[in-house]
Amino acid sequence: RGASRILNLASPKLSCYLVDCGEGELFWQIRQADAAWGHAQRGAGLGRPGIKARLLSLFDEAEAAAGVGARDILRVIRATAEEGIFERRIFDTQPLPAWSS
Repeated sequence: RGASRILNLASPKLSCYLVDCGEGELFWQIRQADAAWGHAQRGAGLGRPGIKARLLSLFDEAEAAAGVGARDILRVIRATAEEGIFERRIFDTQPLPAWSS
């Protein structure tokens, strides 16, 4: 509470953001690098069935490696109703070997 946090995990590869928006409001976001799962699932939306269980399973796996940071995110996920979780997929290309202008 009162401070924003960022947690990056190597295994599973996740980036997590907890942002204190003030007035008792919290924004959280989890980014997962998993192209195979992203391509296998279609669509996006609010309250997709099973998303909360999927997120909890990702962080149960990460908790041992990340410790307190993963526990904080697990608490936030558990406190959020599945109907309030918005899921979307963003796809990107592989990094270029060099940039040019």
